[in-house]
Amino acid sequence: MTSREYLNQLKRLHDLMEEEESDLGEESDLEEESGLPTNGKEAYLKRLNILEVLYQKHKEYYPKLQEKLKRGINHLKVDREREVLILRYIDLLDWDEIPKKMKCSKDAAYGVHKRALKHLEQFMT
Repeated sequence: MTSREYLNQLKRLHDLMEEEESDLGEESDLEEESGLPTNGKEAYLKRLNILEVLYQKHKEYYPKLQEKLKRGINHLKVDREREVLILRYIDLLDWDEIPKKMKCSKDAAYGVHKRALKHLEQFMT
């Protein structure tokens, strides 16, 4: 797995966890308020249980991925490369926020990111 694939997997996993967490909260509220027929409630409860199981699996796996990423980032020699990866994959900032934090242009941030991924890949493989 390349560094880019690894980092994208980490980001997707985080987004999925947030989605599931939001769904679980919304569905719990709906369950109390709904006047669903019994079979509708059963289907709903079954889906809720599946979401809870998925969430728990992701919740256990995500910190392991994040820890591996942190170790890789700590091996980078260039501070700016570490900074861009932390902002993007640990702090989970979007590309509009990262250049502001780094006090550079978006193109410069992209360039640092590209170099950081290349160097991270050398450590991760």
